[in-house]
Amino acid sequence: MKTIIILILFPLFLFCQEWDNNNWERYDFYKNGKILGSGSMEVLDIKCFGNDECYALTMFMIYDFEVFKFDKVLKIWESVYDGRWDPFNTPESEWPDITEQPRGGNLVNDSTFFAFYKDETMFNIINFKTEEYDTTHYFPKIRALSAELNSNGYGIASSGNDVFTTKNSWKDYNFVGLEYPSSIWDAPVKVLNNNKFVLLDYDNGDCYFTISSDGIDWERYYVGDFRPFSIYFVNKSIGFIAGGRIININNSQLDDVIYKTTDGGLSWYKVLDQFNKPASWGLYDIVFFDEKYGIASSKSGEIYTTSNSGESWEYSVVDKIENNIFYASTAKGDSKFYLLTFHQGIYSYDVGLLGISSVPFHQYKEIICFPNPFVNKLTITGNSLVPDHYLIKVFSTEGKLIYSEESFLQNGTSLNLNLNSGSYYLLLEGKNYYYKKIIKE
Repeated sequence: MKTIIILILFPLFLFCQEWDNNNWERYDFYKNGKILGSGSMEVLDIKCFGNDECYALTMFMIYDFEVFKFDKVLKIWESVYDGRWDPFNTPESEWPDITEQPRGGNLVNDSTFFAFYKDETMFNIINFKTEEYDTTHYFPKIRALSAELNSNGYGIASSGNDVFTTKNSWKDYNFVGLEYPSSIWDAPVKVLNNNKFVLLDYDNGDCYFTISSDGIDWERYYVGDFRPFSIYFVNKSIGFIAGGRIININNSQLDDVIYKTTDGGLSWYKVLDQFNKPASWGLYDIVFFDEKYGIASSKSGEIYTTSNSGESWEYSVVDKIENNIFYASTAKGDSKFYLLTFHQGIYSYDVGLLGISSVPFHQYKEIICFPNPFVNKLTITGNSLVPDHYLIKVFSTEGKLIYSEESFLQNGTSLNLNLNSGSYYLLLEGKNYYYKKIIKE
């Protein structure tokens, strides 16, 4: 009977793992092996591409763009593109053709980022590996306050109800002056998974989901009575809008609000509406790792997390992060969530252990395995493992236990794992706890 009870409870332990904010790790920026610090950096975007190569787009002193690449061995963000220039000591003939203050941008692929600017009516596409600029996209009517460009060439930009869209990286574009009134100029914009364009309209205290397939004809759907700050779609059907509802305009106090859709934005329902003392600021950004796990950020150290597809949210404060008045944004990639704090560097959260261990996963340390991907043998290398007896567990990425065996392990031990091709999580449990995401060829 005891065995039956254990078998019944074991899946509950597997899939009831909660978030633990002790697991956030902080990273600084480096150039030529020397730390740059983070006090002058604002991180705009992080994206990971093939072979888990991850890049961060930053603004230095709110003026120059820089790109950093994550070194997986040294575990640092190393500079790969330095957009800084010295106007006092550089001949004018060598000045870059962009001298205006950036407003924002995003990484397009592993060699290119998109940029837009505060005062000039133009966009920019920059290859940070060849340092080639494309500054031919001037718009006579637009001063973009919100803009983005996707890797497939679809992009959107807005200043309030003036909306520009493109399907070919701004080689040409459609312009529409929407008839809907809006009380914010920096209305959030997005190109969805199905290449539809979205603008979040804010009209007399109400949020509207405004969507178009071609950038010309737009449809408008009511969401709720709050101001939107960010939108994220998990897939073509499931999406979330995060923002705040003003409750005290004199003190800038807002409820933290999240709405969810399951039909592609045609209808929305509220999944979070909460005020936190001494003052809420609304939710600035939201992102999901998959359909199950998501995170929404407010001020630098204040976040909400979900483990049940966004149906309920838990508020917490990340003690490692200085809580100040500035917003924090979010990103995902390489099996991690990223919290992009204002002038405090990059914080990452490994979600690989969420839902597959009953042990709080901040107790796990990452080990080094070689080769990875592997064919048959996987060897533990370096000085990452304390020699001891361990329970070896291998889980699928869906949380299913594939393999379990107890053995004495030390650095240099090779594991013979007869697995099908695919991605797995290797867990070693003993007096110490270790993990690694492994790939079987």
